[in-house]
Amino acid sequence: MQRRFVMAGSVGLLLIAAAHAAGHFGPRPTDAAFQSAWRAMEGVTLSLGFGWRPSLVDVWQSQSLTMLVLVAALGAINLMAARAAAGTPLVRPIVVTSALAAGALSLANATHRVGLPAASFAVVAVLLTVAAARRRE
Repeated sequence: MQRRFVMAGSVGLLLIAAAHAAGHFGPRPTDAAFQSAWRAMEGVTLSLGFGWRPSLVDVWQSQSLTMLVLVAALGAINLMAARAAAGTPLVRPIVVTSALAAGALSLANATHRVGLPAASFAVVAVLLTVAAARRRE
């Protein structure tokens, strides 16, 4: 396994998480169409049991934060895998699983026409796939 490819993929995941954080916590667009859609989403609530009725904005923000945390965690896990001793049994399965996850996220974003994350996750998927396919430490 090529550690430098795992490290590059890990850094890519952490950069994606940072960009996602900037988008999540940054200012929202101020154009009328976006503001109208945002207000409409605030007005729609879902009954989730336990007396909870989050709005679509609440659900969207929760899912956005979940994505941010999970991508950052995946990057950190891969950094630890890259630093693990040669021949450590779980390193390759971690990298392969991460490559598959990055590929799936790229496909999901491409399907929904969200280009930058689609391309970013595709690059990470390639880096991690190369790392998993190479046998040299």
